[in-house]
Amino acid sequence: MALLLALASAPAAFAHAPTLPSRLAIAHVVPRHSSDATAQMPAAQLALTALRGGQTLPSLSALAFASSIPTCLGFWKTGYAVSYGYGGAMAAAGALMLRTAGLSPLAKAHAIALLVYGVRLNTFLLYRELALPEEVHQMKQRKASLSERLKRAPVIIGCSALYFFMAAPLRVTALAHGGPLQYPLLAPMAIAMTFLGFGIAASGDLVKSAVKAKEGAAFLVTSGPFRWLRHPNYTGELVGWSASTLAAAVVAIAQGAAFCRSVAPWLVCSALGWVGIFFVLAGEATAGLEKKQKAKYGGDPKYEEWVKTSWGGPILAMPAQS
Repeated sequence: MALLLALASAPAAFAHAPTLPSRLAIAHVVPRHSSDATAQMPAAQLALTALRGGQTLPSLSALAFASSIPTCLGFWKTGYAVSYGYGGAMAAAGALMLRTAGLSPLAKAHAIALLVYGVRLNTFLLYRELALPEEVHQMKQRKASLSERLKRAPVIIGCSALYFFMAAPLRVTALAHGGPLQYPLLAPMAIAMTFLGFGIAASGDLVKSAVKAKEGAAFLVTSGPFRWLRHPNYTGELVGWSASTLAAAVVAIAQGAAFCRSVAPWLVCSALGWVGIFFVLAGEATAGLEKKQKAKYGGDPKYEEWVKTSWGGPILAMPAQS
C-alpha cells in the first residue's frame, strides 16, 4: 500500500523535476568571457542553472509505461509479473535512458547495468522455460477466467510501482551531468559493484539450473558460487540493487544541497525501491528458501556441512506458521 500511495503522488512531486543539461546548454549559461561571479559558481549550481535549456530525459509517463507494460504479462501467467515483467521493466528503463544524448560515462554505465540485467534475466528465464522440465522452471499454466485474471491487478500494480522505484537511482546519476562535475571514487565503485552483484546472481541462476537439469529437481546444489553463498542469485541481486541506490546517493551528495533538493523525489523513490526489493529478496525469497531447504534436507550430513561453511546472505526472519 505504501508503494501504491507513493506512486499515486509521484506526478505532483515530479511536476518541476529538472531535465538533463547538455554541454551546449552549459556553454550558453557560461559564456567564454563570463563574469568572475558566474565563473566561480559551484558546479552543482551551474548544472542546475543550465537545466532549463538542456535535453529532456524520458518523461514520467514513459518510465511508468516501461515499468508497467512488461509486468502486465502477469495477467497471462501469475509468475510472469515477477519474472519476465521484472526483467522487462529493468531493461526498458535502461534502454530509455541510453537513448538520451549527452549522458555522462557514469550514467551510461549505470543504464547499461540495468539493461544488461534485464536482458540477461529474461533470456535465462526463456531458456529455462523452453528447455528444462516444468518441475525446474515451475512456470505452470493454470486456466483462469477473465474475472480471476483481473483479480491479479493489485499485485501487478504493486510490482510495477516497485520496478519504477528501483529504476529511480538511474535518473539521479543521469541528471548529475553538466560542466566539469567531479564524482568521488565511491560513485564509479558503486556502479562496478552493481555489475558485480548482477554477475553473481547470473552465475547462481546458470549453475543451479544446469545442475538440476542434470541431477534432478530434488538435488541439493553446492557447487560453483553455491560453495560460498547458499543463495547467490538473491544475494547477488541485493548487492547489485544496493550498489545502484548507493551510486545515486553519492552522486547527489557530491553535487551539493541545491542538486539534492532538485532530485529529492527521485531520491525518495530510490529509497523506497531499495527497501521494497530488500524485503522481497531477504524476506520472501531468501528466508522462504532457507525454510524449505531445512525442511527438505535437514539432517543430511551434506546439507548440514554446507550450512556451516556457506553464507545465506541477508535474511529477514519469516513469521512462524500457526
